[in-house]
Amino acid sequence: MNQTKRSLFPSLIALGLFLSTLGKIDAIKLALLVNIFILLLGGLILYALCLFNFPRNIFATVGSAFSRLGRIPEYQFLGISALFFFMLCYYLSGKLFNHLPVEMDSMAQYAGSKIFLSGHWTLASHPLREFFNTPWFINDGRFYTFYPPGHMFLLAIGQLLNQPAIINPLLGALTLITSYYLAKEIAGGFAARITIFLFILSPFIFFLSSEFDNRSTALLAATLFALFYIRTVKKCDTGNALIAGFSLGYYLVTRPQSALFFVLPFLIYSIWILFSQFRKRFKSMAFLGATVLAFLLFFLYYNEQTTGSAFLTGYQKYFGNQVIPGEDLLSNDSITNWQKQITRIVEYMKLLHTQLFGWPMSSLLLAFLLFFLQIEKPWCRLLAASFFSVYFSLILSEYTYDIFGPRYLYEIASIIIVLSAICLSRIPALFRKRFNSRLSLNEWRGIIAFSLGLLTVNTLLIVIPERYKLYGTNYRQSNKQLLENITNKTLKPAVVLLGDEDDQLATIFMQPWFDTNPVIIAQDRGKENDRIIRYYPHRHIYVLKGNEFVQINPARFHPE
Repeated sequence: MNQTKRSLFPSLIALGLFLSTLGKIDAIKLALLVNIFILLLGGLILYALCLFNFPRNIFATVGSAFSRLGRIPEYQFLGISALFFFMLCYYLSGKLFNHLPVEMDSMAQYAGSKIFLSGHWTLASHPLREFFNTPWFINDGRFYTFYPPGHMFLLAIGQLLNQPAIINPLLGALTLITSYYLAKEIAGGFAARITIFLFILSPFIFFLSSEFDNRSTALLAATLFALFYIRTVKKCDTGNALIAGFSLGYYLVTRPQSALFFVLPFLIYSIWILFSQFRKRFKSMAFLGATVLAFLLFFLYYNEQTTGSAFLTGYQKYFGNQVIPGEDLLSNDSITNWQKQITRIVEYMKLLHTQLFGWPMSSLLLAFLLFFLQIEKPWCRLLAASFFSVYFSLILSEYTYDIFGPRYLYEIASIIIVLSAICLSRIPALFRKRFNSRLSLNEWRGIIAFSLGLLTVNTLLIVIPERYKLYGTNYRQSNKQLLENITNKTLKPAVVLLGDEDDQLATIFMQPWFDTNPVIIAQDRGKENDRIIRYYPHRHIYVLKGNEFVQINPARFHPE
């Protein structure tokens, strides 16, 4: 009896965590019914098909083809897959976004990368500072964005090559390769190749990898850390420890809050193994920790150079204490407030259920079944713990909105992809051992391929076209027409003065005001505009009035 209870306990934990992501009671009931119905219906259809030789032969043929795919040399398979993913994201970046950022966060970091490329952490504020009070930038004598520097470093490399739009697609392609090796490290080559399929066909992944969001850097850093942390623990060597430390450190200087919660389960596990095997583990863990410490010291230095205080981040200087995780909740102990936050985060998670793979069933269902059926491999629980650590940490955040889907969960999406692939790869062994299934391995591989194909039909025919249309129709008020008018309807060099806040938000990425810019964007300050006319005597000055650019006649301000 005790053994039965022990065997049921992990399944109950998995069930509880899965239910915690589904929403309110009514939503849980509906979601469970839908997912159970799809599983049972699909299972019955496949079972019925397997009673006849002809379908089994088809499954065996498909499985055999899948096996031959597995015999393609690894570097060729990965190279082709990564190149395809890169080209897909780069194409979408141009087709949907004109190779420009469309979200304010991305715009600010795009502009910040230009400052880095100039060889400085910050710029001195413009002599006419009030004309350049730019959203998402601090302008207090120094001009800089409040974001941590990690992603901006990479965008600066893209700016140097005059191709900043290649950075996020390249990061996505590298994450695809890293996810492959993470799955292979845990569960072998079959799971790794399924990971590639799931990664490439995830609309959530490839659409956001087509923009300039810093979560692409965070996703790669988190996946790299998980891979090389596992290798560090397995081999106890300093090489893997250095790469793991570098990955985590870079994650910390890109998205500090997410990185802290992501690494928390790994930190607890590290302390436990150090207590039990101190001599064996100390050297590798010390190298890992020292590498992370170097990044933390750099981050303190960066804060000192920007905000003026090592322990004051740009976030805090711009927003105040409201950006400290949980500050609002901890200062307001209302149970109702906590309930609202929890409800909001659960509703946010529901976006991941629908958008990660775009299947008619939950995108998290396979990862849940991996633990519910207790077919997980070593390290799966640690990965799941890191995912839920970040998920529950969002309760402390005020900034979870549906922008490119649940983007605050994007940087840990590879964890769900890998766990889902491992679940699919373990199904043949589950049925052979527990249900005495007589199907061959090739037949099982064919069934898995057939099932994924059916699920992907919904993604290809419905979800992807819907998201494509959404992102291609002036998404986030990026105002493509305004940008085209600035380019086509002004004589260069120019200064364009914008009064409307939305117009200013749509042009954040055009900052800062380098003299080499063909167009400099500034605020329309009415009667004060003569000051900027005097400052830029050799530039054409325009004010946006409605949808038209009106050129200012300097004589209007300087009558002879």
